[in-house]
Amino acid sequence: MDLKVKYINEVGSDWGVCLEEFTFLDLAVLKKVDAEAVVEKFGSIISTSFFETANLLGTMKVKGIIDIESSVGGMSRIVLTDEGRRRLQIAFERATEPLDVLDNAILKALAAGARDLSSLKSMVNVRDPDIAYHMNKLVEQQFVDYIVKSGGVGFSLTEKGFNVTGGLRNTVPVEQQRSAAVPAEPFSSPAQQAQPRIMQQPLHAASSHKHKHMSEDVKELVSGESGAEKHQSVHTKRMLSKTSYYVKEYGTYLIILLLLILLVMFAISAGYLKLSG
Repeated sequence: MDLKVKYINEVGSDWGVCLEEFTFLDLAVLKKVDAEAVVEKFGSIISTSFFETANLLGTMKVKGIIDIESSVGGMSRIVLTDEGRRRLQIAFERATEPLDVLDNAILKALAAGARDLSSLKSMVNVRDPDIAYHMNKLVEQQFVDYIVKSGGVGFSLTEKGFNVTGGLRNTVPVEQQRSAAVPAEPFSSPAQQAQPRIMQQPLHAASSHKHKHMSEDVKELVSGESGAEKHQSVHTKRMLSKTSYYVKEYGTYLIILLLLILLVMFAISAGYLKLSG
């Protein structure tokens, strides 16, 4: 663990170029840092594994908003830098402002299905710091709720936020889809509606089916076979088929049995002739 904290301290020496990458996740983590925050236990506070927490804290140290006080054989404290406290102060002051156009755009994006920072940014196309402050305002004014887990942050509308957006996600699109998917039924009079609907077979299918039966009847008339003759013919064919099957399967055994019978008969005949002579 000391090596991990040492790595965090080493990569955090040059942070001036990273301030524009300040995100709402950074702000949410800053709000969790207090006088007792340590690297070894901070993962349980933000529901994140130790290594993901170390990587997140290392990134925040690169941005210059936190610092890590390493210690040998003890806990490594997380402290806010001047830049981190300044960011928190800006978020605190802007949280009391009234809603503006960007706030409404964020609410509409959440109502349309945005669930994390990546999808939200792609929908509103605004810088990360601006999203962070406006999202914090919506959270503090109870329009939005969020959860930090596994090194990420997820958003959801509260009832207050949903009522403000008017449920944009579930009203217009669904109705339009239903109207487009279900075709309008043609108008019919009450008398037509009262008549039972009869399933009609396609003309070509009915014609081919009829011709098939007619050809079978013609074949039967030409052959001159009656129903009884057909039945007898089928029975004869079955008997011949069974006989051929048994002959193929048991022909060898039948030949051996016949030979044995002939030998026995020959022996009996020889014995009879010997006795009579």
